[in-house]
Amino acid sequence: MKNQEKTKDELQNELVELQKAYNEVKQSFDQGNVFNKNGIKEIDLSKLRFREALDNLMEGLMIIAFDWTYLYVNKAAAHQAFQEPENLIGRTFMEMFPEIENTEIFTMYRRCMRERTSLKFESSYSFENGIVKWFGLNIVPVREGMLVLSLDITERKRAEDELRIKEERYRLLTDHARDVVWTQKLDGTITYISPAVEQLRGLTVEEAMHQSPEKILTADSLAISVGYLQKLISAFESGLPLESFRGELEYYRKDGSILYTEVIVYPLSGDDLSSVTVLGVTRDITERKQFEAQLLNQTNNLKELNATKDKFFSIIAHDLKDPFNVILGFSEMLKNEARNLDIDLIVEYSGIINTSARQTFRLLENLLDWAKMQQDHIQFEPTTFLFNTLIKNEIENLKHNADQKDITLVNHTNQDIFITADEKMLSTVLRNLISNAIKFTFKNGEVDIEAKIKNKQVNVSVADTGIGMKKEIIEKLFKIENSFTTRGTENEKGSGLGLLLCKEFVEKNGGIIWVESESGKGSKFQFSIPSKDFDAKCLQSN
Repeated sequence: MKNQEKTKDELQNELVELQKAYNEVKQSFDQGNVFNKNGIKEIDLSKLRFREALDNLMEGLMIIAFDWTYLYVNKAAAHQAFQEPENLIGRTFMEMFPEIENTEIFTMYRRCMRERTSLKFESSYSFENGIVKWFGLNIVPVREGMLVLSLDITERKRAEDELRIKEERYRLLTDHARDVVWTQKLDGTITYISPAVEQLRGLTVEEAMHQSPEKILTADSLAISVGYLQKLISAFESGLPLESFRGELEYYRKDGSILYTEVIVYPLSGDDLSSVTVLGVTRDITERKQFEAQLLNQTNNLKELNATKDKFFSIIAHDLKDPFNVILGFSEMLKNEARNLDIDLIVEYSGIINTSARQTFRLLENLLDWAKMQQDHIQFEPTTFLFNTLIKNEIENLKHNADQKDITLVNHTNQDIFITADEKMLSTVLRNLISNAIKFTFKNGEVDIEAKIKNKQVNVSVADTGIGMKKEIIEKLFKIENSFTTRGTENEKGSGLGLLLCKEFVEKNGGIIWVESESGKGSKFQFSIPSKDFDAKCLQSN
């Protein structure tokens, strides 16, 4: 830039000398001598002692007549317009550049011609080939029209535009002083971090500068960062524009906790890959992410509440109604036809009524327990008790159901297991699991119940030899929004509520529940709850 400015000053002096030279040839012009395509004719060329120097100047020089004809054009001026001097001399401005009359350049040229005043300015022109150039122009009125000194300043203007863009970016960063500002090379080397990093991540600038990438970003975020830098490298090597980045990344704080941030990255061009730098701004959005998580959680809760409501109405509308239809129907028959029925038929009808009543009663128990659980009205009252006794009691209570299908209930628990939990809840869990096993086991089948202690956990399993389940059904078993019922081996119906209740009661006691099953090969429901150490002798003495 300094060399260009110096050349302009020199040209100003040459311009004065050129004007002196023209004054020396006025008499020749007065005699009718003019310029033509072959240059200056019938003029003593020795008087234009700067002609050769002007032809070889790096800056453009033109003499334009009052009728807008080019009288003289040096090589630099012609090349600035993507022409050769001989293609311009003798032709008019408007002929060569039809759009020139609508530009600032032509306005200034016309003013110089009209007012006979010198002007100095900068302006741009868009050529037919689509290229836009910027020129620094110095125009001086002469006898023949005007003399134009032109300097191509396109590169300087581009540099100024880049500088302006960079300044705007830095002003943007100034407006976000509380955010962390940083620069980084494409090889990952951090070259600058603003002091705000200490408040954001709990690290000093020096500590942050020397951290390895794995200590800065979580694995997923690091992959995103590396991918972006690789994209910049490919774009630079291909001569493509370098794109900016905006996204969310997870940083590590000094204490190891995760910081959720929004990151904006601007690539700054360089002469080669080693000099390309990215400028980044990192903002803490942890509070926003927490709010989004709360909103998502509330949305999920609302969905679950809607599913709970739908399930509740479904049970009332169908699962409670159908058993009562059976009870009412067969009791009506007994009332009206008992005198005409033999004793075996009466026993059969009574058995059907009894079975339906028992099923309805169990459903009502589950429904009431479930409703209390949803409203947090059910009390969690853990006590220490012998789990073997609970298993035996539930087997005894359900023996009638098993006998109706000739199913054998087998207790494989061979050790005394004392457990601290809510006895009523675990009773409900066992009752539902064993009832389901009976429901889905064929006649003359077997249901195996076992409890054992392993790794300070009480593991309980209820296995049947029934119809089993496909994988897609297993995935939906413990979800209220997907819960459904399947008829048993003898068309027994259910509400699907029992397994939901089992899951909630097991989790209430700090445990987990799961199932292993294969279609046609039976199912094995299992749950596990923590086992607490205690003095068994003390329990027995009490």
